[in-house]
Amino acid sequence: MKKLIFFLLAFLSIKATNAQGNFENLTTKLDSTGKDYFKGYAGIAGFNTFSTFGATFVNRNDTSAFGDSWSGWAISRLKDSISIAYDTNDCAAIPATGYGGSSVYATAYLSYLPEENKIRFQNVQLGVMGFFITNSTIAYRSMQNGDMFAKKFGGVSGNDPDFFRIIIKGWNNGVMVPDSIVHYLADFRDSNNANDYIVKDWQYVNLGNKFNDSIIYRLESSDTNAWGMNTPSFFCIDNILYQPESVSAFNTQTDIQIYPNPCIDELVLNNKSPESLTFTILQLDGKLVTHATIPSMQLQHLDTKTWGAGIYIVHVKSSTREYYYKIVK
Repeated sequence: MKKLIFFLLAFLSIKATNAQGNFENLTTKLDSTGKDYFKGYAGIAGFNTFSTFGATFVNRNDTSAFGDSWSGWAISRLKDSISIAYDTNDCAAIPATGYGGSSVYATAYLSYLPEENKIRFQNVQLGVMGFFITNSTIAYRSMQNGDMFAKKFGGVSGNDPDFFRIIIKGWNNGVMVPDSIVHYLADFRDSNNANDYIVKDWQYVNLGNKFNDSIIYRLESSDTNAWGMNTPSFFCIDNILYQPESVSAFNTQTDIQIYPNPCIDELVLNNKSPESLTFTILQLDGKLVTHATIPSMQLQHLDTKTWGAGIYIVHVKSSTREYYYKIVK
């Protein structure tokens, strides 16, 4: 948490924007399958790859008499946050949408083959700043309620110190970086049960420009047996952020106005630019507060009475530009 807060504050201290790699350009691949997910070609065993904005992902589909199975990465626009059906909803994200309300995101299913657990970056001149992550529907519901293989997190008493986390390592200029990034997708280790949580929204994972070749992940859970992890080994990601080569930020005097700052009961988002803008407001831990698309030359009033006191991030985005703005409640 402290590292993320430091990163965001440092990032906001410079007038820069970043390149962003989402998965919206892969809709045609989904359309070609006739489904709202791509996790391999039905009945065809083998490896598949897909790329978006310089990031490449590997998918593997296996066939057997019992049907197809997959591992690695999949593309999804599923919106089902309830179903735990592995055959039709194993690619669904628990928020029922991509980050910021987008349609398409990626789902990971842990593989025993390391190559399938990687993301490779082609634009090695760009530092990889981070990405947004959330639980899959199946993993979330398993931790929330338990299932035939995995326990309910917290146990019967609610006091079991359970956790589900991702550990990320990577390479920079061909050399593995010794640092690891750890992000908890569920954490029940606090002695106060009121602080227990299972991630249900999109949260930011700060990679801190440590890796520009590739990253690899592994998953760990408190719920294991002799054969490995019982917690379903899925998660979802969206919006990979890259360090920019050049800056193309908004002019905060002529393009946008965000006021008052600090705010108490209300925040005004004023789009004075000639194009439609999307405003996304985040807590410092990456949790989504709200987002709105505001047409050119219009403004929107946000009720902030229920917001907790502290620092928030306003992410302003058009089709070609981005800006991060700090506000205080």
